[in-house]
Formats: sequence, structure tokens, C-alpha cells
Amino acid sequence: MTKPLHKYTVAEASNLQVYEDYKSANVTINETDIASPDESVDWSGNPAKEVTITKVSGDDANTVSIKLKISGSYGDTITFLLSDFPVTIDRLLIDQMAFATSDTGTDEVVSLLSFH
Repeated sequence: MTKPLHKYTVAEASNLQVYEDYKSANVTINETDIASPDESVDWSGNPAKEVTITKVSGDDANTVSIKLKISGSYGDTITFLLSDFPVTIDRLLIDQMAFATSDTGTDEVVSLLSFH
């Protein structure tokens, strides 16, 4: 019996339905300006196909601004209340994420679980 040449079907691979690796990291967000944000781990060598962001600590009334780096450049800002977490972003190839918060007093901490 012959072995298949490919590990996954072409449809699975091109529809981003296959994950070969995962990573977990915490990001402490203390920057209030999204122009000079706190950045996540750089995944550009192996972009994340799906990222789940969960709240570790912080005030639910604060907002968290997120920018996604896709194909080497950051897009528009997405703003969430901290009480909106957990949030899952999928069906994109994400190189990196940038974060800023509305709170100037205490840091927000979020956990990232990324699938590659």
C-alpha cells in the first residue's frame, strides 16, 4: 500500500483548517497610545491562523485596542471592552498583534493562545 504524498488535503490546507503547532503567551498592556503599542510575540516566520485572547487581569470597564499585523503591516484598530473577552480571531494569517489600553493607572494582562 502506498503512503499519501501530502499530510492534509489541499482544501484543508488552503482553508486554514489545519493547525500544526500552538503557542501560549501573556501580554501585559500598559501603553495607552496604539501608535506605540505593547506587541505580542512575532509569529512572522509561522503566522497564526487562529488566536484566542482571554483576560487574565484588569478592570472590565477599560477598553483594549488591538491591531493585527498581516503580511508585514498593521491594519485598523479594533477596540473591545475588557469584559468582552474571551475573543477568537480566525481565518487570517496573523504575523503579530499590537495592544493599547484606556487605563493609565493599572496594567491589563491578556493571554494569547495561537494556533499555527
